[in-house]
Amino acid sequence: MHGKRLNLFCTLSAAATCAITMSPSSDAATLAHQWNFDEVSAGPPYTAAADSVGGANFDEFIGSGYTQGGGVLTSVDADGASLNNFLAGSSGTRALIGSTIDGQGTTGAVTFELVFTQSVTADWAKLLVMGYGEWLGASQSLIAITPKHLATLGGNKLTVEIGALGTPEFTKVETDFVVQDDTEYYLAAEFDDANDLLTMYIGEVGGTLHTFTGAMTYDLGNLNIHGANDGANAGHTSLGGAIFWDNTDWSGEYDQFNIYTGDFSAAEANANFAALIPEPAAAFLLGFGSLMIAGRRKRA
Repeated sequence: MHGKRLNLFCTLSAAATCAITMSPSSDAATLAHQWNFDEVSAGPPYTAAADSVGGANFDEFIGSGYTQGGGVLTSVDADGASLNNFLAGSSGTRALIGSTIDGQGTTGAVTFELVFTQSVTADWAKLLVMGYGEWLGASQSLIAITPKHLATLGGNKLTVEIGALGTPEFTKVETDFVVQDDTEYYLAAEFDDANDLLTMYIGEVGGTLHTFTGAMTYDLGNLNIHGANDGANAGHTSLGGAIFWDNTDWSGEYDQFNIYTGDFSAAEANANFAALIPEPAAAFLLGFGSLMIAGRRKRA
């Protein structure tokens, strides 16, 4: 576990927080859902991953997905089979997240923000999937973030997609970014319906944040994430789950997952990215705050 998550800064005083992060602007995006994966489960029955803001708990651990106090791990079977190991949401969870996304249709925006480490590179494996079906028609549309998209130049680049293949509203933003194994990354993908724009920020923690954009014509209000997480033509709300039966589930660790509504600016992305690495002057305060929390828990 890396332990460098955005929520850590909530344990500090206001002064210490300002020393690490930028002050939010008045038109900052609104945090609608947050999963910190602090729960611990050594084996089945696996612990649910709680949404501390919106109550949309991930409560379906398929296969060997599990929480381990600061990260949820998913692993691929030896045969590379799909739909065996991932974290998903039940119908209640999908309804809550779906309502958040639908509410931003036409005039709003939704942003998915992740801190993750990939352990095994796999063709077509999905870091995140939201939606319904298999890209087969206008009524079966998906949001998908694919670290190794075989249709990109070189066949190994990060790609974000929304909509349904073969329809005018389908949007795909290809990048020249290669996700390396055993490296911690920050990623934020904003689907801005109001401005018809898809923006993705990606960078190695402690490195450089890269920005990629593309025109978006899909209406977020048309995305349907309801239905069971059971493969073809299913409703999908999953971290690590494959879309097609012949695809492989994603393998790695999620340290944090957030969903925002409203305009998520470049300044916010850069501030959140920078916040993963404390300034030297604030590092001592961060450590002190953590020790204080540990001490309180020990005496409780």
